[in-house]
Amino acid sequence: MEKITKEDNSLNRHRVKPINEYGLHTPNFTQQTTNTLLAKTGIKFMDNSYRNDCMDSLWDEKNGKIIMTIYLPNTSVKKSEDETLDYFFIEDYYSDVIYQTKKLSELIAYINKNKSTLYK
Repeated sequence: MEKITKEDNSLNRHRVKPINEYGLHTPNFTQQTTNTLLAKTGIKFMDNSYRNDCMDSLWDEKNGKIIMTIYLPNTSVKKSEDETLDYFFIEDYYSDVIYQTKKLSELIAYINKNKSTLYK
């Protein structure tokens, strides 16, 4: 029997954990985005925001392995010199950027179109 690590247990609990806190940088936007993603994709993304990141992030996992992390825009005008970004982007398990867009609707379409690949 495979030993489940503390990190695995933490990842596996997220689907039953109630969502009651959202983001650190843009909490209202993070809450709206999380709710929209759940409604439009059926996936319960969890807040994964860190104080040392410049933007809020959400993630989802399967069997203790992070499938994707979505980073949320933190401004409407991009200024890379002060770490403000005006787009969403998705990183895979290996922290490779696999998709980037300015529109939430396009992000949702990408996730729905690629669920079978992402969750294989």
